[in-house]
Amino acid sequence: YWYLYGEVQRAVRNNDEAIRAYRKAIEANPRYGKPYKWLGVQLLATKQYEEALSILMTASGIIATDPDIYFTLGLVYEEIKNYKMAVRGFAQAKKLARRNTDVYKKAVRALSRAKRRR
Repeated sequence: YWYLYGEVQRAVRNNDEAIRAYRKAIEANPRYGKPYKWLGVQLLATKQYEEALSILMTASGIIATDPDIYFTLGLVYEEIKNYKMAVRGFAQAKKLARRNTDVYKKAVRALSRAKRRR
């Protein structure tokens, strides 16, 4: 229930309520990775970078093959100007996204941007 409620709140851009719902979903099932992933995205959107990093690192341990997690990690690192780690995140997203052309293209562009800034 809480994960789906979070998805609805995210879709209507109700960030605070989405964050609350994803936290509840994690409490209800700590081994389900998607709420971590989307909580990380919401924390990035609300500029809560340190917590976003922590949540996304947890997500990467649960669903290690999801390129979106690494792409979002790259974005967070880029926001805090840690371009070396941003490059790592985008490179991993690119590697994992070979079959997901949208994520692959975004990762290639972001990787190039982060490499120029390093």
